[in-house]
Amino acid sequence: AIYPTGMSTTEGGCKRKLADLTSQVVEEMNKQSSDLEKKALELEAEKQAFEREKSNMVAMTVKSSDVFKLNVGGRMFATKRATLTWEEDSLLAGMFSGRWEGSLNTDDDGSIFLDFDPDCFETILHHLRLAQLSGKKPKWIGVEAPQGKLAYFKELLKFLVLVPGNKNNFIASFLQPDLPLMILQDGSKVKYSTDRSGHACAFGTMILERGIYTWTIKMNALYQWVYAGVISSTASPTKQCCNDPSSYGWACNNSTLQGGSHVVHENWQGFRSGDNVTMQMDIDAGVLKMKVDRLPGSVFTIRTVVQGPWRVHVSLYNYGDELQLFSADDVEFGQ
Repeated sequence: AIYPTGMSTTEGGCKRKLADLTSQVVEEMNKQSSDLEKKALELEAEKQAFEREKSNMVAMTVKSSDVFKLNVGGRMFATKRATLTWEEDSLLAGMFSGRWEGSLNTDDDGSIFLDFDPDCFETILHHLRLAQLSGKKPKWIGVEAPQGKLAYFKELLKFLVLVPGNKNNFIASFLQPDLPLMILQDGSKVKYSTDRSGHACAFGTMILERGIYTWTIKMNALYQWVYAGVISSTASPTKQCCNDPSSYGWACNNSTLQGGSHVVHENWQGFRSGDNVTMQMDIDAGVLKMKVDRLPGSVFTIRTVVQGPWRVHVSLYNYGDELQLFSADDVEFGQ
């Protein structure tokens, strides 16, 4: 071997060995990195399988004879799951179906707290119990309201979806997500709380089963990327749940998510910090619509190919990203 002037045979051999050793270390590091990535994917798949199994176990433990203690506006009630879920299409049926009890507010004694007028709720519970005995559906429009509470009683019947005609029976809150997201302001606000970027999602508390739901999302702070739309109620809240086959909605940079796939929409430029975004989901028609106050006259529409039920779905990416969920007043989206 020939070595540069001034370099001994021993020095050349050492440098060659060092180069070989460096190459081996790099190769081993690449192999370990690949193994770690593969392991992470396996763990994510196991986590999703565990979540599905947990959901199945919850469903298996739900019984119509389960008894709930309810604190309704300060008055205590006790009733069975079968009574609360007798009206299958009502909000009460969704709340006490077995999927959402863990996310409902409770008082200091552990009773589920409902901030309703207790006299009006007592009237509703009475007619649900009567329906169970008679097997006949209550004629809610003709039910007599407690004295002096007619206006409130009518609105409560609409809110609980016991009478038709209410499009805005929407609960504006999020389920508790994993870090890096945190929930603020009575559950309606979600914020990215760590300085490490990456996809992180949150699901709405309410399950959207039938009818029309309308909600507003305020983009309080947005630094790069955010997504807003809907996802199947059976989906698991993973970091990449935007790619779930049941994910439909709008992101940034001309992008929509349709069935988990990115689809370019040239008329849609993306969200901006400060945007007020109103969405409306027609469950039966399978149509999701969106309006942005900054873009008057524009209505964006996505037709879903997956049947519900659904939940509101948002995904944030950067530290400081923050958005808030509101129930919306009647909004005309047109055809």
